[in-house]
Amino acid sequence: MSIFSIALLKKSTASAMTIPNPTVKFALRAGTALKRSPLPSRWASLNSGEFNKMKNAKPLLIALIAALLGGCATLPPTSTQSADIAKYRFVVIEATPTVSSISGSGGNLSTREINPANLIEGLLLKIGLVRVATVASGTQEQALLLRWGISGRRDIPLVGYTQEVTILLLDAHSQQSVYKCTAEGFGSTEADDIREAITSCLSGLK
Repeated sequence: MSIFSIALLKKSTASAMTIPNPTVKFALRAGTALKRSPLPSRWASLNSGEFNKMKNAKPLLIALIAALLGGCATLPPTSTQSADIAKYRFVVIEATPTVSSISGSGGNLSTREINPANLIEGLLLKIGLVRVATVASGTQEQALLLRWGISGRRDIPLVGYTQEVTILLLDAHSQQSVYKCTAEGFGSTEADDIREAITSCLSGLK
């Protein structure tokens, strides 16, 4: 996961504002303020060359801090499983809308998208579960019902925030929980957060 290609604070689909700076731009969520202090008086004695050296070092320092904080940003996923997933063949996953986020730096913007249901389908297909629209007669004991949702958000000072998802797999016949997990994601955008969180959440499924 890299957070060097964009500003430290992520941009959501909600409106965002960009604070101009000669060397680095911060993409801020609406309602977030960037506090800027006046230059210390001793800087006034620096010649232009010295000042530019100090100014150009600022983005490198910010990137280093972001790397240190972002590298351990997410908490480990948690999960509980009560049955062997190998006994199931089918899974019902409700359709979800596509999540879109805008990211960018230096005036260049790009859109990141994810469809959670499609991502979950692909991850479960790897372990042999086939997505179906409904549970067919006679297959209830081989089918699972999947529920998922964004269940939280955790702020990380100076870096941004993580998003948390919770996923629940139910036995279609007994309606009992087979697998439940919670995980965080931290990426360049909210779409990346959700992608990372879902992938992490289902990594413990056996």
